[in-house]
Amino acid sequence: MDTTTRGCLVKVLLFVLGAVVGTGMTTVFAVVVLLPSTETVSADQGTPGVWVKKRESLLGSADYEVWLGPSEDRGHVVTIPNGWDHTPDVVRGEAGVELGFDNGGRIFVPASAYTGGRWRCGGRDSMGGVDEQLRVGLVGAGPWAHRVHAPGLADHPGTRLTAVWARRPEAAEELAHPYGAAVVTSPDELLSTVDAVAFAVPPEVQAEIAIKAAQQGKHVILEKPIASTLDDAERLADAVTQSGVASLVMLTKRFAPETEEQLAQLHAAGGWIGGNARWLTGALLDGPYSHSPWRHERGPLDDIGPHAFDLLDAALGTITEVVTANRSDAGLWQFVFAHEGGATSSATLTMTVPLNPSISEVSVFGEHGYRAFADRGTTAQQSYTNLLDDFVAMVDSGTTTHRCDVRRGLHLQRIIEQARRKSEA
Repeated sequence: MDTTTRGCLVKVLLFVLGAVVGTGMTTVFAVVVLLPSTETVSADQGTPGVWVKKRESLLGSADYEVWLGPSEDRGHVVTIPNGWDHTPDVVRGEAGVELGFDNGGRIFVPASAYTGGRWRCGGRDSMGGVDEQLRVGLVGAGPWAHRVHAPGLADHPGTRLTAVWARRPEAAEELAHPYGAAVVTSPDELLSTVDAVAFAVPPEVQAEIAIKAAQQGKHVILEKPIASTLDDAERLADAVTQSGVASLVMLTKRFAPETEEQLAQLHAAGGWIGGNARWLTGALLDGPYSHSPWRHERGPLDDIGPHAFDLLDAALGTITEVVTANRSDAGLWQFVFAHEGGATSSATLTMTVPLNPSISEVSVFGEHGYRAFADRGTTAQQSYTNLLDDFVAMVDSGTTTHRCDVRRGLHLQRIIEQARRKSEA
């Protein structure tokens, strides 16, 4: 081998060696700089133990976490929002632990989270007594459960359809079988096996089981209206609030991205003085919901009313008064509402007009002219997936407030109650 060839080989070997060393140094640098260091800044001994930890990288970014569990390096983790203090007051109770902050903020962690929910060990996620997916039980096995709830819960990466209960066991079996879910014989049995409960039953059935679920620390996905009476709705809202569980109401259009985009645009523009909603369907004449006793009994006020009232309220400001409410012999409901800030709106609802497809329109008007909400084709199934995204995030972070939580359902229930009384006056 001549001198030139040996020189070339040496250069190649040196290049390869430099690349290897350089890669190793880069990896070490990334580990040192990008991976955060963790420091325990406070500890509150008890059951569960509560530790506040600071996670900081050499680049200067830092955040704070609260660990709740059996030991300092094993527990359920909640991130403290930016700008909040890092020394929360800890109040333990049978239902869970409440963390109070100087700015008045609160984070409630239900007992189910740190007695067998998702735990983190060291820097890695691990599991306690349940799978990482949220175990959800479904109450109800009717058309809406088949169309939306069951497939949504089974397909979402953050949830697992675990159990189904319905008043007719054969209906529960038909729904549960394709998804490998268990059929239980009672609501109590369902509650004993899940972390959360989704409802697809008449409002009077939903309220009683949901109250019991919340009292047992189960998170809830509710249908509208959340109850059949205002008293029951208030009891349900109180149970959810006192237990500190997550709650969402399936207001379908509010979980469509285009709706939130358009509401944000309306709020940014301002100056809206009035609005109108029209919800016209033939749902009680034909189709999967035409044999629903509670829908025939309570009509569009309770079934489609919450959707219309919610959007008018979200667009124009809180509805403060039902000015007029009238129901015709043909089942046509008409309303006038007063809103916080001075706007007024009207709504027309019916479920006995032979229309296909149905009409659901909401519009506002004011100093910027006239705007109608555009429907971009988001399906109920897609909206439910978006709801589950929010629901799983709420449970994982310990958040209990949302624009469509049980308190929103209670507000809509009050509007329904006032409208019914006005129509009967």
